[in-house]
Amino acid sequence: MSPAGCPGRSAGASVQHQPGRVDLYTVGVHWALADVGTSLDAGNLRPEQFPTPERKARLGTDMARAWWAWQVALLDAYRASPGEARDASRTGCPESSGA
Repeated sequence: MSPAGCPGRSAGASVQHQPGRVDLYTVGVHWALADVGTSLDAGNLRPEQFPTPERKARLGTDMARAWWAWQVALLDAYRASPGEARDASRTGCPESSGA
């Protein structure tokens, strides 16, 4: 082990800044805190932004978890009150306000 506690990393090595890295971390943190809406808002990311397969996979799994949680919340709302869940003025979904 190196002094920094990571194999292959020297004590003075800095972490390279990568676009989207903080946003990806934010997605995971907000999902863990059950703040799914904020997690999805922070997740405007693309796999091309990440250089490694591990980061691309993390993006996929974190976003899948957030979308799954969002779907569960919407289904719970629909089961509790279908009319309220369909009301576009409450959900912010313009496509559900059709005739």
